[in-house]
Amino acid sequence: MKNENNWDFETICAKELTEFQSGDAHILPINATSSFSYENVEDSIDVFTGKKEGYVYTRYGNPTITAIQNKLALLEGFDMNDKPFCVMCNSGLAAVTTLCISVLEAGDEMITQGNLYGGTTEIFKKILSRYGIKVHFTDHENEQEIEKLISENPKIKLLYFETPSNPTISCLDIKKIVDVVQPYQILTAIDNTFATPY
Repeated sequence: MKNENNWDFETICAKELTEFQSGDAHILPINATSSFSYENVEDSIDVFTGKKEGYVYTRYGNPTITAIQNKLALLEGFDMNDKPFCVMCNSGLAAVTTLCISVLEAGDEMITQGNLYGGTTEIFKKILSRYGIKVHFTDHENEQEIEKLISENPKIKLLYFETPSNPTISCLDIKKIVDVVQPYQILTAIDNTFATPY
């Protein structure tokens, strides 16, 4: 992705991606607030109803969160043609849950590996099943097993894995796995807890 300012990757890493006014802090401030003030009731109503851009409550976003999401999206999508986006979550399990409920619905199926973080396994085994989502656990080092499972289960919409896995730190060949699922147009999600993305 070529960013609109044509910045280099290093510039995106070093630069604050916010608009500064005279007298503002020269680094991204932390907005430690739950709610926001407006000049008048009409402005707040317009923001609350979605007629105007703005912040309502930090649970839904604030300037600090927006700046971080925008920076991460630019970095992750630097060489992509599509415009990437980023959603910040308060924990890894919140991110995993948000992912699953965003891309799966009742009747859908997904594939994951056997050696996952325990909390993630609990979500997949106990929570998703309550919503009619079936989870297949398989050996992700065996590409033939993954392909067989996909070809026999056309309702599979997502392949999820950790690499390095938590807590065993086993590493999977991302390219091999993606090459198997790509022809089936299945979304792939990778949880990378231990390694930097770069």
